[in-house]
Amino acid sequence: MRISFTHVLAPLVALGLVACEAAIITAPSGPGPGPGPGPGGDP
Repeated sequence: MRISFTHVLAPLVALGLVACEAAIITAPSGPGPGPGPGPGGDP
């Protein structure tokens, strides 16, 4: 029995979207293209 890509990608994509939305909502809008003044690494 093989693990399909969707079984691995679906949760990761959902988690990424939730994390991105939470970061955008909680981060204060500051100067610059980023969603917040935190350290780099998050798109």
